[in-house]
Amino acid sequence: MDEVVGVAFDYEGDPLPPQAPKPPLGTANCLYDASGMPAPGLMTLPAHSGSLATLPLSILSDGPWCGDGDDIFDADLLRIRRVSVAVRLQVGNEMMRGRGTDFAITGKGATAAQLVPDYAVRFDVSPRNMGWGR
Repeated sequence: MDEVVGVAFDYEGDPLPPQAPKPPLGTANCLYDASGMPAPGLMTLPAHSGSLATLPLSILSDGPWCGDGDDIFDADLLRIRRVSVAVRLQVGNEMMRGRGTDFAITGKGATAAQLVPDYAVRFDVSPRNMGWGR
């Protein structure tokens, strides 16, 4: 997509550590040890909007790790229930951009009637297999 001048992602998810998949006793995975006890490193987070918690990027890359080989991922990724996406677009013609907070990248436009401010949109994505009615 042309003329994207900003993009941001925010993640929200279950405040409780992931509980599935739970292997049979005697078998360990990334969430449980062989005795059925939860793996260390997965903490409960405070809920902030309804029943979801903000998931900082740092929690999504610190382990414990699931998968193997080239398919390794952080167990906290199993918490994600909603992704908020913010995108900011600008007009391509710099003669239609001015100065100020309406423009991420200033242009050369001088007449207010000809200026087109940046357009910002924010939307949420909640995969239906992960929303759990939240």
